[in-house]
Amino acid sequence: MLNVYFNPYPGMSTDYESGKNSLLSTANTYWELFKDKEVAGNNPEGDDSIKFFSLAEDKEGARYTPSSFLREYSGRERELIKRFLLMFDKGAQVKIDDIFLCEDWELSGFNFAAPILEYALRQDGMAITISDDADWKTDFFSFIEQPLELPNIHGQENCQPLQEWIQGWSQRNLSFKSLLEETFNILFCGGATNTCFPSRHEEEGVIGAFGRAQDCGYEVDDDLIRIFKTKHGNILELRSYGDGVRTFLTMDDGRPIIGGFYRKSMAVSQNKAGEYAAKRLKEQKYL
Repeated sequence: MLNVYFNPYPGMSTDYESGKNSLLSTANTYWELFKDKEVAGNNPEGDDSIKFFSLAEDKEGARYTPSSFLREYSGRERELIKRFLLMFDKGAQVKIDDIFLCEDWELSGFNFAAPILEYALRQDGMAITISDDADWKTDFFSFIEQPLELPNIHGQENCQPLQEWIQGWSQRNLSFKSLLEETFNILFCGGATNTCFPSRHEEEGVIGAFGRAQDCGYEVDDDLIRIFKTKHGNILELRSYGDGVRTFLTMDDGRPIIGGFYRKSMAVSQNKAGEYAAKRLKEQKYL
């Protein structure tokens, strides 16, 4: 599933009305891109959360977060903003531990490191920016001496560049899925690829884990592979340590059947992710 990450770095809008318009335009672009797609919201923890983001200040000096503007909208616009904010409320948290893998890449044009955006790029995700500052309203962020770019949803009316990037993302993930299927004779049960599917930065670790598991005949060793007990039955948990990805699977006549994935930054717990995977496997008669 494609991951989008809230950008906590812009300053406040120039005034209250501009902040209100920036929030609505970003929500509109988000809806235009994803109204018929599944997407996972990722919200930084602590003061960087969208919950505490100061979007605007009124004439009396009172500051307003995005949720403070809800009362300013009605009808379709209010529902759109509610859905947009709920996507982050119910999404995963980007925790301090998650960004330890970042290397403080300098954000081009800003002369400072932006670890949340760097993490989003490493996860093959997209940024969501709420700002009226032209410097932040760019379709793609880049980092000094880094070849890849991070797509940015900022309220643009022309969504074509981002739509093309999303199409490319879909092809990359389809190619990785095919690689796993062909290399390791893996079968994905229905719904498995919608659950925290590994990003391109995690692919190498997952492939390596499956390679080692295949070499040892998927034998449980309580290290690389362990038994994961659920109310639907016991399944296997394959661990990719470097990136924290866990693959839940079972074996069917020597063939791995994947029920789902998990990474530490997911909104649900690892136990729940395992339960969901086991439920899929059982409903599709693999358990």
